[in-house]
Amino acid sequence: MIFKQDVKNAAYYALDSYSLSSKYENRISYFLRGSLSFSVYKTGKTVYVSFRGTNNVRNIVSDVRFIPWYSKRFGWTHKGFLTSFRKLKPSLSRVILKYYQPGYRIIFTGHSLGAAVSQLAVVWAAHHFPNLSVSCITFASPKVGYSSFGNRIKKLFHLRVYNPDDPVTMIPPGWFYKHFASDTLKVKDGDDDWFDTGEHSMELYKQLIAKLGQ
Repeated sequence: MIFKQDVKNAAYYALDSYSLSSKYENRISYFLRGSLSFSVYKTGKTVYVSFRGTNNVRNIVSDVRFIPWYSKRFGWTHKGFLTSFRKLKPSLSRVILKYYQPGYRIIFTGHSLGAAVSQLAVVWAAHHFPNLSVSCITFASPKVGYSSFGNRIKKLFHLRVYNPDDPVTMIPPGWFYKHFASDTLKVKDGDDDWFDTGEHSMELYKQLIAKLGQ
């Protein structure tokens, strides 16, 4: 079960994971592999795994390669996102094994690229650690895969938080790449500037999430 505080915590940690030094005392681990990284935060028996994303929207839109790739575990997915996940998987395995205990739950989260990787992580973790409670809260995610991937992640809880004016949520283009989530939360700052790169900022997402329930 996901609570409102889980969503707020996920937003705070998704932003914090961009920093080498954390402002939160409950960040217990930081793993770096080349340009990729993820951070681990622990609150009681809830563990948040936050994958760092990118705030450089122009690079995402202009440089991202939309090559699909098939794997037995995930179906058809974006090759670049899958490659990123696989680079982090050995470190992620060690984290999950540490908390593969009764009563623990793991929430995968991330912004942008990190949001895409977190969706692959939750599908993988649910298969390899079937008795562990896993879920996913993503911010500003691009589309990760085809319907074959959707058939896998739709069995799990995934809350997709998105800004309708955020250009990254609209890529990759085409008929086959789609968003898949068990629940969605639309956040908006009141501006109608479509394709405004500022709408992708995790800082903006955090501010909008912080207003929930106020």
